[in-house]
Amino acid sequence: MKKYCFYGRIRAATYQNELIQTDKLFLGLEYDCKVGPFERFILQDVIQEHNHIDFIGTSGAPIISETGEPVAFVAHGYTGEKYIYAFSDREIKRYLDI
Repeated sequence: MKKYCFYGRIRAATYQNELIQTDKLFLGLEYDCKVGPFERFILQDVIQEHNHIDFIGTSGAPIISETGEPVAFVAHGYTGEKYIYAFSDREIKRYLDI
């Protein structure tokens, strides 16, 4: 089964006029299915309440295939689930072409 990953800078905050952010890399995602306008990927772990901000902060991060190709862009994830929802890059390209 193909594996995917994504990287994002999260938890942005300012401290003494300096932008502080955390780099986050999520490895081992698996594609699950299409859910409405989203592509759903399975995470290795359930999203815990304290991690929920991780997925809010990574909105727009590209999900990358094993071959290094972007396949989708992160939209959101929900506390208590093992899923991350993303917009397909093919769909985005299709709308841009229109």
